[in-house]
Amino acid sequence: MVGYQCLENTRQTLWLVNSKRNLEIRYDMRKYPCIYGKISHIRELRCNIIIRYGYHSVECFSMRDFKALHIEDDVLVYNDQEHFEQAILEFTERLLTDGIPILEELVSSLVYVEENFYERLSQEPEKQAKEFAICHSLEMNGTLDNQVLAEEWLRQQKKSNDGASLFIDRIDEFIGFAAYAGELLLAKYQSGCWAWWPQSPGEEIRTFGLFFPEEDDGYDILSAMIRFWNFADYFHSDGLFLESI
Repeated sequence: MVGYQCLENTRQTLWLVNSKRNLEIRYDMRKYPCIYGKISHIRELRCNIIIRYGYHSVECFSMRDFKALHIEDDVLVYNDQEHFEQAILEFTERLLTDGIPILEELVSSLVYVEENFYERLSQEPEKQAKEFAICHSLEMNGTLDNQVLAEEWLRQQKKSNDGASLFIDRIDEFIGFAAYAGELLLAKYQSGCWAWWPQSPGEEIRTFGLFFPEEDDGYDILSAMIRFWNFADYFHSDGLFLESI
């Protein structure tokens, strides 16, 4: 594949990465003995799309997640080698024709998670949230309707944008949105707070986000916002807001 380097090529795995090393495509091909009926082995193909958009921000999507491929299953399963090889060829053709151009467009306009974003968010997030809500005539309570309105606001900005450049040009507004989204979750669960997370050994970026002491867990609302911005138009994936803690 032009523009891609092969990281691994075995009978079970084909793993490719693009020149910017922010997009990886991995085929995993497995063969299992079958103890039922006259079939000797089951053959499986999984394809994962891995996108890196920051030091600790990595998303892995299955072929079913990728909207452009219109595939219903995470795994393609076949009984014999001939049909299995044909399925791989057909899937690869679809990926090259329908998938790769869209993926290249996606990674060319990725917004990356940067440490200074967390620094900005940490500066009076409650005040930033209120100012954002007032500016856009939004409510501060954590109802489902308000969550839907918040996600729709972010979608609309993406539709009228020039990619990462617009996001960076309006970074203060988007940081305010992250603060607002975080406040909606705090209002919904009534048990959390804003906090700097403990930094694990080897981590280069400190994370500022929501922390829920009763659950001893947190939610990186800033990274979630950027994930939603980058991928919601291309992949079936989780929304911006936590459904539960």
